[in-house]
Amino acid sequence: WKCCDVHVKEFDEFMEIPPCAKGWHNANPAS
Repeated sequence: WKCCDVHVKEFDEFMEIPPCAKGWHNANPAS
C-alpha cells in the first residue's frame, strides 16, 4: 500500500490515511 511508504509525525495524521486506519506493516508512528 502507498501508506506503507508514508512517514507521519503525528498519529492523528496517520489515522487520516484510509488504508492505514485498517492496518499497516508498521503501526508504530515513533519508529
